[in-house]
Amino acid sequence: MKKPIEIFKGFFQMGLLATGGGHALLQQIEKRLIDRDHLLTAEELTDLTTLASSIPGSFGLNLSLAVGYRLGGWRGAALAALGVLALPLILFTLMAMLYFNLQDTAWIQRFLRGMRPAIVALMVMPCYRLGKAARLNLSNIWIPLLTIMAVVVFRITPIYIIVLVGGCAYLYGRFVKPQENDKD
Repeated sequence: MKKPIEIFKGFFQMGLLATGGGHALLQQIEKRLIDRDHLLTAEELTDLTTLASSIPGSFGLNLSLAVGYRLGGWRGAALAALGVLALPLILFTLMAMLYFNLQDTAWIQRFLRGMRPAIVALMVMPCYRLGKAARLNLSNIWIPLLTIMAVVVFRITPIYIIVLVGGCAYLYGRFVKPQENDKD
């Protein structure tokens, strides 16, 4: 999927199947580009996901830009973004018009209430897979747990957490990790 038209087509198709937002897109990218086409490794996708999560904007768009760039440079990034946004933009516009005309009807309310648990499940699965790819274990599980607590309990803006954790990771890699390698 390195040819420009293949990047657009692939991200268009993944955008079709990515119901539920950026995390659903992450699942589609994993299935297609890692499992099926072998164009990315789990570690590369974890790195690109970290990058996409650490900058402002829509996670799905950021992720498609990062992966598209990895596959085809600037052209790949632009085509991946266009591919993943084309159909949702059209469908969302149509659905918004329909919703605002029918939002008070009982069946729309029941439909939306019924969809919520499924959307939560779609968002949790990529997080589980990312945790596996990040090699979470008893020695580092505290990092995502403290991050969740900082956001949920203390309502700290994620960008502050990303900067703090990034700085700590740099210091760890610079000063602690070299000493661990010397012991080997």
